[in-house]
Amino acid sequence: MFGYIRPDMGELKTKHVALYRSVYCGICRCGGKRISPFTRFLLNYDFVFLAVVRLAVTGEKYVITPRRCGYTLRKRGVMEENEALLFTSAAFGSLCFYKALDDIKDEKGFKRLYTRLSLPFFKRMAKKAERLYPGIGDAVRIPLEKLSRLEKDGCAVPDEAADSFAEVTANMASFGLEGAQSRVARDIGYHIGRFVYLIDALDDMEKDEKSNSYNPLNLAYSGSEGVNKNVDFIRRTLLDSGAAISRSYALADGSSFDGIIYNIAGYGIQAAVDKVINKEKK
Repeated sequence: MFGYIRPDMGELKTKHVALYRSVYCGICRCGGKRISPFTRFLLNYDFVFLAVVRLAVTGEKYVITPRRCGYTLRKRGVMEENEALLFTSAAFGSLCFYKALDDIKDEKGFKRLYTRLSLPFFKRMAKKAERLYPGIGDAVRIPLEKLSRLEKDGCAVPDEAADSFAEVTANMASFGLEGAQSRVARDIGYHIGRFVYLIDALDDMEKDEKSNSYNPLNLAYSGSEGVNKNVDFIRRTLLDSGAAISRSYALADGSSFDGIIYNIAGYGIQAAVDKVINKEKK
C-alpha cells in the first residue's frame, strides 16, 4: 500500500540516516507489539514520515536503544515506544482495515478474495487502534467513504479525488493535536495525501487502463497516452506538494528531524516522481 514518500539516503547526513532508521524500526517494533504482528510486514515509508512529522511538530522526547532486529539479525538503534510511534501504528492499523473494506468493493478475482480472507485480521487491528485512540476510525472512514463515492461516480477531476484522500492523511497527522501544532501537522498531512494519491494514479495508469479500473488521470486526459502528453504538468503539480510540505514545516519551531523532513520534501519526492515517470517512458 503506497510507500512513495521516503528520503534520498545519498543526500542525508549519517546522523539523519541513523535517526530515520531508528523511527522505522521503532514503528515496526511498536506496531508489532501493540497493534498486530502484521504491521511489521505491511509498514511503508509514508507512515514513517507521518511519525517523523508528529515527532518534529510536537517536540516529543525520544530514546534510541541498540537492539538486534529479529529479521535482519543486525544490531541497530531502535527508537523506544513513544506517543508518536504508538499513534502512527494505530493510524496505520485503522487505515489498513478501511482500505481493505474499500478494496473488497472495488477489486475483482484473487485480490478481492485475498482481501476478504484477510479482513478479520485488519478488523482486529482497527479495534485495537480505536481502543487506544477513540475516534481515529471515523477520521479515516468518513473521507474514505467520500472518496469511494467519487470513484464510483467516475470523478474526472484528479484534484477533487486527491482532496478526499488528502483529508485522511490530514486527519491522521493532526489527530489529538491543538493550536499551531495541529495546523502545521494537518497542512503537511494534507500534502502528503495529495501527493501519494496522484503519484499512485500515475504509477498505475497503464495497469488501470488495461483492467478498466478507475484512474482520475486517465479520465482527465482521455487515457494513458493523454497522460503521457501532459506528464510535464503532472510532474510540476506533484513537486508542488513537496514544496508545500517544506513551506508548512517552516512554520514549526524546528527539531532534530529538520534534515530528514526537508530531504524528503525535496530530494525524496523528486526521486519518487522521476522514478515513476521514467518507468512510464520506458
